[in-house]
Amino acid sequence: MSETTETFSHVGGAGLDLESLNLMLEALGDFVDAAMSPELQLDLDHEDRCPEDIVRAMSDPEQLGVQLVFVPEAYDGMDGGAFDAYRVCEVMARKDIGLATAVFATFLGSDPIVVGATEEQKQLWLGAIAREGVVFAYGATEPEAGSGPGGAGDHGHSSAG
Repeated sequence: MSETTETFSHVGGAGLDLESLNLMLEALGDFVDAAMSPELQLDLDHEDRCPEDIVRAMSDPEQLGVQLVFVPEAYDGMDGGAFDAYRVCEVMARKDIGLATAVFATFLGSDPIVVGATEEQKQLWLGAIAREGVVFAYGATEPEAGSGPGGAGDHGHSSAG
């Protein structure tokens, strides 16, 4: 019986080889362990605060560069796939759900750029994420709609001929 291998990929991403993924996950775990003491985690939970300084440090390509996983190689990223992003978020969530959420916001925020931006926009924004550690997200909601776009009352209409 022959074995079939399926590759599941982030839009535009080829996926990391297992060695690269494991190195990133190990470095990520070490980074979070060093940056987030149990006392700090409790303080952050009590204050309902995201540790922006730690998120920015994790995104700094000179320190960790976690965002490089989901940036395509053509824009100085690691060209990770959906499975790689999932594993990064899983490892982070086991350490601190707030950090996982903050980093995943940038993962998700990059998808509209990867899918719909012009080449010039991709160079600008994906390059900034990779080289400068830019942290961002996007919103797709309106007051009273919650976090799901399906709850929004406004609808776009094409004005094209």
